[in-house]
Amino acid sequence: MGSNYCKNITYENCVLSRFDAHQGVIGATLRNCTIHDVNAIGFGTFLIENCEIHNSSLVRLRGDYGSSWEGEFIIRNTTLKVPSGSKTVELFRGYNFRDHDFGYDCTMPEKISISGLRIDDSAVTDPSYSGPKVFTPFPRKEKNVIEGYHYPATREVVLRGVSVSSGKPVGMSDNDYGFFNGTKLTIHPEL
Repeated sequence: MGSNYCKNITYENCVLSRFDAHQGVIGATLRNCTIHDVNAIGFGTFLIENCEIHNSSLVRLRGDYGSSWEGEFIIRNTTLKVPSGSKTVELFRGYNFRDHDFGYDCTMPEKISISGLRIDDSAVTDPSYSGPKVFTPFPRKEKNVIEGYHYPATREVVLRGVSVSSGKPVGMSDNDYGFFNGTKLTIHPEL
């Protein structure tokens, strides 16, 4: 499913191999769906509710378009089924090294609210796996990268009633230079 330049899309009771907001969407809802891959860039509110996602990430913010979402993600009562062979579990995956002019301002989602998420990471067998992370470590500080373009981090992440089958804790990111230091992470064990 491609959604180039579409607005206020709703997919309900669907089985999709992939939702891909390839060149941007303004507002999207996935409800009661089974999906193998959610790719997005765009604006507004993206709601994922009562879905089953078969991937090692809930959402991939497309790096080829700057991993940009200007708005909010709301995820409710959803299951992330991580396939065997996965080494990491990241709720939001993407990359933006801040070294490229995409022709528009890029930003991470301003706020992410997740409630009733079930993470089935029982197929992850890598001994170095320390548990799911909210974000992939982006933008990484690479040796020869000039970071000349603004890319603000998410301001707030709220997790309510998130369960992890391995029992490992949910962390912010493996980012090693503090990109998410200004991001407020609040975890409520109950819904």
